Amino acid sequence: MRGSTSPRSLGLLRAGNISAARDQALAATTADPNWGLAPAVLARVYLAQGDGVAAEGELGRARDTGFDMERAHQLFAHAWLLEGDPGRAIVEAARARPRYAGYALRITARARLAQGDVPGALQALVRLLAVAPRDSAAWSDLGRLRYKTGDRAGAIDATIRAITLDPDNIEALTLRGELVRDQYGLVAALPWFEAALRRDGYYHPALIEYAGTLGDLGRYSDMLAATRKALTVRPGSPQAYYLQAVLAARAAGMTLPARC
Repeated sequence: MRGSTSPRSLGLLRAGNISAARDQALAATTADPNWGLAPAVLARVYLAQGDGVAAEGELGRARDTGFDMERAHQLFAHAWLLEGDPGRAIVEAARARPRYAGYALRITARARLAQGDVPGALQALVRLLAVAPRDSAAWSDLGRLRYKTGDRAGAIDATIRAITLDPDNIEALTLRGELVRDQYGLVAALPWFEAALRRDGYYHPALIEYAGTLGDLGRYSDMLAATRKALTVRPGSPQAYYLQAVLAARAAGMTLPARC
């Protein structure tokens, strides 16, 4: 188990199948509770799912079973960012080893953006891409940053670059769907969300965007199925519950304000 399951989990994560990666990492932690790498890999998977609390818990288990915490600064930074502490995330990301500098810079950029420091976020990503121009994840982060700041053309360019470099970049595929929906309409966006969900049928951001798009197209049974699936991944998901409320309101002839 030690020689295969966690590397397999990382391979699945790189292929965009976060849910399968989680299952493999969970199997490794169960099979050998004293292997420090297994919970560290599981933490990385939880971070990809947006669950900072679960990730931090697994990093604690990794520490307790001998994992070298010098390899985990960028992971803690990501977890603390997801938990709503961007300042702490920035400090911790700066401690990452050079091997993990790209990951750390992406977390720094996200943390700067969370603080409202758009120039600082952009500077971090530009710095990363200057030394790693083929970093698909950095391009998709740049696309998301540009989209949030109203630079739609720049967002499209960055997202296309991200997908060209890594067709399995599930974040970029989802963002491309959002951009296509804005530019070409609801029907044109569906294949992009479906492409993301082919990589991982339980990827929460894609499920939410897909469900919302289906609802706007009047495909309510498909919308409901997607929101229910999202709730199996993230119980209590406010986005999924909102979409279900929209569906109920439409059924009752009511209207609700647009999604945030």
